[in-house]
Amino acid sequence: MSKSIDAATGTIHLQGMGRVPAVEAHELIVGDQLMYNYGGTTQITKIENASAQFLNITQVDTVSGEEHTRRVKKTSMVARVPENLHRPLGWDAPTHTYRAQVRAPEHGQWVTVSYGATIAAAFSGSARDGHPSYFGTNKLREHGLGNTAANPTRYEDSVKALTDGETITAADGHSFRILPPKQAEPPAATGDTTAVVPFTVGSALLYLPEDGTEQDVVLLNSGPDENGAVEVLSVKQGGKPLHVPLARLEELPELPPAPEGIPTDYWTVTDDKSQEVTVVRAETVEGARAEVEKDPQTAAVAKRLGGLSYRRLRTSELPSEIRAAVEADASGLVGWWSVKDREGNLITQVEATNFDHAVQVAEQDPKVQAASPGSGGLVFMRARPAEPSSAVPQFPAPRVVSVHKTGGRTITVTAGYTRKSIPTRLRESGAPGQMVNDSTGALRWRLPDGEELTPGEAAERFLGDA
Repeated sequence: MSKSIDAATGTIHLQGMGRVPAVEAHELIVGDQLMYNYGGTTQITKIENASAQFLNITQVDTVSGEEHTRRVKKTSMVARVPENLHRPLGWDAPTHTYRAQVRAPEHGQWVTVSYGATIAAAFSGSARDGHPSYFGTNKLREHGLGNTAANPTRYEDSVKALTDGETITAADGHSFRILPPKQAEPPAATGDTTAVVPFTVGSALLYLPEDGTEQDVVLLNSGPDENGAVEVLSVKQGGKPLHVPLARLEELPELPPAPEGIPTDYWTVTDDKSQEVTVVRAETVEGARAEVEKDPQTAAVAKRLGGLSYRRLRTSELPSEIRAAVEADASGLVGWWSVKDREGNLITQVEATNFDHAVQVAEQDPKVQAASPGSGGLVFMRARPAEPSSAVPQFPAPRVVSVHKTGGRTITVTAGYTRKSIPTRLRESGAPGQMVNDSTGALRWRLPDGEELTPGEAAERFLGDA
């Protein structure tokens, strides 16, 4: 073992930095930051098994925004930066400046590596570590965007494209651009000295501190004073009032659209920074936790963080090959659904076309009513071939009612048991109202005047059921 590694204390010695915390490479997850000699740091964007003993770890440099892949032995000790000491990627540059940015292929987000009042200043500005960014010189050439014998003007062409506001992408997948300043608000009308405020009091905004510290979500609490400062309430600091420059406030980024599709039995498992650790398949969140515990690497992450977050995925969030199978399974074909309690114990099985239909049918089953009135807290999953079928109700086979001939053809009329749920019968009968769930999750037939009936009461009133 190298003298720089102390396994007993879990540290490693880095040149220029001394002893820093270290872990074995197999404990790393996407989102972790690594430190190297003299304090250089990277953020992990991808981890792949290279072999039984080695990993390929893709990392983005926190200063240059460039990405590279390093082959590491799984048992090698590497310097992992504590989460509370993670470094920001690039500059948190003011939006009124020109910003030179790099986007790595795996990281996929733009990182500001230098900025300035002019395009030329952005090209030749300093990086966050105080050294020149070399954005307009070495960086372009290192990624194949400089002059070659076959293309002696490629570097000049690249610089012109960036100056003209274009985004250029190198063969290795790295993209480059110069982001222009945001347009200033139009000036106030002549004679009106009131400052133009692009936001209304009470708006939720993003505060970008000038010193490059972590961003904060704030609520605007006043208009600007004579110095252009406003009062905001800091969410991070529990509503503490702060006086900040109006120019350092921006609109919050738009939230991603809610996922579409039906719930599945796949779960995304994320860490405390919302980075995905793994995806598991289970019927309940307790089952998902059990699947995580079966994997030594994810179990180690859960133990280190004191727990992970679990969210059930919908069909639109699944990989294409899995989504196709799940959607085909839920395409409306009649099938059997298993009804289980939260511990996974099978209560019964019902025949239904989809999840909502299964809930409606199960509501009328005495076993379900006894287990959980209103079906609250139960789990409905499509029955799998491997599951026991003893709970599937066996109905009498169709019987022949009559046989007769007409037009040279023999017609056989049969009769058999057809099960329809009360909600379906109510809708088909044209009964007034609609089926809803009350505050406890129980199924109720709500009349136009607001009166709510149990399915049995509605069947008795509108269908004549005894």
